[in-house]
Amino acid sequence: MPRTATIANPTDGATVHPDLTTGHNGPNREDFLFYAGQVDQIDDQQDALRKRRNAVRRAAKNAGIELKDMDWARAQRDFDPETVADEFKRRAQYAAWFDLAAEIPTDLFAAADKRASTEDLTEQAKRDGYERGVAGDSMDEQKWLPMTPEGQAYAAAWHEGQKVNFDKLRKLNADMAAAEKAKAAKAAKNAKAAKAAKNAKAADNDDDQHPDPDAQNGPDDGFYDSKAAE
Repeated sequence: MPRTATIANPTDGATVHPDLTTGHNGPNREDFLFYAGQVDQIDDQQDALRKRRNAVRRAAKNAGIELKDMDWARAQRDFDPETVADEFKRRAQYAAWFDLAAEIPTDLFAAADKRASTEDLTEQAKRDGYERGVAGDSMDEQKWLPMTPEGQAYAAAWHEGQKVNFDKLRKLNADMAAAEKAKAAKAAKNAKAAKAAKNAKAADNDDDQHPDPDAQNGPDDGFYDSKAAE
């Protein structure tokens, strides 16, 4: 006989939660289907994005980009240039202590330092706009106000960068579509070959189970046996 327990009524102002198993004050069927459907849709979107991300990274690798270095550089964008330069020098020093590499050449950061010291605001705006355009980033009008000369230079350069982005994106999508088509064709070819092999094996098994009765009488040598015919 199952044991039972008595639950005392809550005291001292304790909160009584509704019983969601009775259908009162709880979710109904439409709520359940709606939220389950929302989660399913988000999962599908994430799967599609993950698939495209992997394909883009493969394309980047095929273009000669070292993925781990690209990931590192992407992560450094949130730091100031001095911090990034210090990390370069620190790693080079550690490598030198292992006799793995010489110190970083003194001119490695010279170009960036010179540009930062001599580039005026208009040139900075052009470079910033072009880089954001090529990367596919939206135009940030807060950094370079549209009504200023720098802001106008920034916008013009951003549009130029967008043209480059569109061209590269069109080629990337075409290459990815071709790769998917080739993958599907290969899968279909393999499936067809597997089916043919399966059918051939089934035919061999059928021959083993149902031998040819004529073959059991010996080979036909072309001679007529008159005695056997009588």
